[in-house]
Amino acid sequence: MSFKTWKAKYYPVPSSEATGSDLEALDHAILKWSGLTPKILAEHGLSTENGALFCHSQGVFEIETSTCALCERRNDCHTCPILLVAGCSCSGSNIAEPHKKRGDDVFGPFCDQGNPVPMQKHLAKTRELLIANAKATA
Repeated sequence: MSFKTWKAKYYPVPSSEATGSDLEALDHAILKWSGLTPKILAEHGLSTENGALFCHSQGVFEIETSTCALCERRNDCHTCPILLVAGCSCSGSNIAEPHKKRGDDVFGPFCDQGNPVPMQKHLAKTRELLIANAKATA
């Protein structure tokens, strides 16, 4: 397997094409992050370093705002469902109320240790709350 096979399964469309709704963007992010476990990366011959995927024959794929459909859709952490629903941004910042305590940094563990689990949990919580909020207002 290769970066091409990883991308076909976990990043089938660019983030800029998955921005029709917050839920669509969130599902795109969840799919991408589900493919970032060490086991899955190893199956595809990939590794991580500082928040990027490496495939020595095919270059680097950055895990950052330009590959996040939520970032592409909102282009502003202040209106991102992750901040609004989970209470802090991916980096743990409480952008809306910076004087308050920071939340958990869910992106840092991936950058520092290749651990996607905190982000996966954060995205799942955001999805759950986004759906509950939609049902409550329907």
